Amino acid sequence: MGEVVAADVNAGRAKALVRAAGSKRVRPLALDLADDDAVRAALRGSALVINAALPKYNLAVMDAALEGGVDYLDLAGGGKDQLALHDRWRRAGRTAVLGMGEDPGLANVFARHAADGMDEVDAVRIRDGETARSEEHPFICLFSPEVFIEETLQPATVYEDGAWRKVPPFSGREEYPFPPPVGPVPVYNVNHEEVETIPLFLGRKPRNVDFKLALLPDTVQTLQMIGRFGLLEPGSREALLAKIPPPGSLAGKITGHAAILVETIGRFGLLEPGSREALLAKIPPPGSLAGKITGHAAILVETIGRRDGVPVTHVVWSAMDHVGAGRRHGTSGTAWLTGTGAAVGARLVLDHETPGPGVLVPEQLEPAKVFRAIKGRDVEIRERILEERILT
Repeated sequence: MGEVVAADVNAGRAKALVRAAGSKRVRPLALDLADDDAVRAALRGSALVINAALPKYNLAVMDAALEGGVDYLDLAGGGKDQLALHDRWRRAGRTAVLGMGEDPGLANVFARHAADGMDEVDAVRIRDGETARSEEHPFICLFSPEVFIEETLQPATVYEDGAWRKVPPFSGREEYPFPPPVGPVPVYNVNHEEVETIPLFLGRKPRNVDFKLALLPDTVQTLQMIGRFGLLEPGSREALLAKIPPPGSLAGKITGHAAILVETIGRFGLLEPGSREALLAKIPPPGSLAGKITGHAAILVETIGRRDGVPVTHVVWSAMDHVGAGRRHGTSGTAWLTGTGAAVGARLVLDHETPGPGVLVPEQLEPAKVFRAIKGRDVEIRERILEERILT
């Protein structure tokens, strides 16, 4: 094994990651991805870059990697701009795998595994289950708060009857019965990469694909308030003040939402200058939650189709206990599942076990190779296959 460089815009976080790794082969590097020259210098001589930064940096890091002859993997993104680079990467003989974390990532592989056993696929239903709770923090995000808030407030994309369409945020609510220990949790349509790529790259093309994320009621209320008052937008202080109706107009019109608004404003300091930054700064960093939250994370994919003319539902899932993940790995369950997807994807790229050079998405990887590489990494994958047969 060669050297591993842990890079972060915050030098302290990079050093903390190196300490956690406990290996002399890992060294820290302070790196600002907005500095193109610094990124190119950092990648020089590398075999693979794993990009776990915000998706807005994906294209810049991909460009630097391709220029330096470095393979690439990220945990989120996979938009049309990245997919359009396929021919350039293929001609260069380099491999880029997009969105190889938990979801996207493992979820796409679960869908491929189930679809490979069917003659035709009607629907792929992706359900991200979560029951995380914190006694210290009333509002938590288990991955980038900026990405989490933005993707939940955007209109969500669904693929229905062979076509993509947009639906409102927080639509499609259902109480999804996740297997124990997660159990029934309310889930909602959320904008996510799998809905964009699975209809294009799954070998047996489905007619319907959707992604729903578990959101507990208090989280939904906070997110809706953030969206209603534009609190993540630049100049959000002014946006908030402009959208609050004049006191004289409220006679007989005040509802319970007023209390939620006052609590949200106070909790996140939203009347301070730079309110957007104040909001993000007061949400605890996901990495700080290890060992401080209870509950479970789960990723489940339900694939519905037919095999030999018989209707089949194939469910594949994995769940992890946040308390156990904190004790064993110093992470949340969500972070361990996401990091495992990235580690396995990186191993396949380095071992040249991907379908070939070019820009790839996780559903193009061989599920058997992914599952084999997951063994021994404290991630248990389960499946259930239901066939509907008529006995006469």
